[in-house]
Amino acid sequence: RNDNNVSDTDNAAELSSLARVSHRLAMSDDGKLSSILAKLLPMLLTKLGNAASRNQAKVQASILQIISHVMMRCKSNEEITLPIDNIIDLLYDRTKDELNKDLQSFTQNFSLAFLELGLP
Repeated sequence: RNDNNVSDTDNAAELSSLARVSHRLAMSDDGKLSSILAKLLPMLLTKLGNAASRNQAKVQASILQIISHVMMRCKSNEEITLPIDNIIDLLYDRTKDELNKDLQSFTQNFSLAFLELGLP
């Protein structure tokens, strides 16, 4: 058991799920990657921050590995578009018209890195 009431079973299930995501992502065609990332990338960025705040080191490492894979593929193929609006929605709370103050630093930093990568 780790410090923040996340059971080993929950960690194992999360790691198994992330392994499936990683495999499917690696097998996906570059032509389909943009549509996959529209849903997947914001979820991964959020999960990364959550894993960091819950001291889930293995989950965090698995997410970082997937994010690294996505970054490498996007850098090598300019045809892949990133979900800029979805990433901005993570960073900016439109209802309050301000930056999202509850965002974990990992999520914020990688969101900014993907914005830089995805903007012309």
